[in-house]
Amino acid sequence: MKRTMPFAVATMIAVAGLALATTGCSAVAQKGMPEDVADRIARENGTADDHIAAAMLYLQKAKQVQTRADEYQAVASTITPLEDPKGIRRSGLMTAAQTRRNDAAELQQLYAAHYEKAQTLLGKQQPQ
Repeated sequence: MKRTMPFAVATMIAVAGLALATTGCSAVAQKGMPEDVADRIARENGTADDHIAAAMLYLQKAKQVQTRADEYQAVASTITPLEDPKGIRRSGLMTAAQTRRNDAAELQQLYAAHYEKAQTLLGKQQPQ
């Protein structure tokens, strides 16, 4: 039987993915932004530069999270029924991948909101 990934490593990845899935995207989003930018935006609604900085950070984090989801998906697709007869590892990895995709989508929405706010503050777009 050919194994593409040791059982212990795949199990650890699945468990880590499930553990991260329970924290939600808000925890991911809060860690991605420097405190000074987050404070300025929260306190005084921020300047256009603050919102652009926040938007770029959210976009970068969204790309990282999407890449992680793709990695989980790739690992899940390499697991054969012989390696995982009940599908537990594959299912855990697929769940982790879907959770990361949801997190990436939320980060994309935060990016769009901050980018739109920056454009509004710069006078390039009318408030909606």
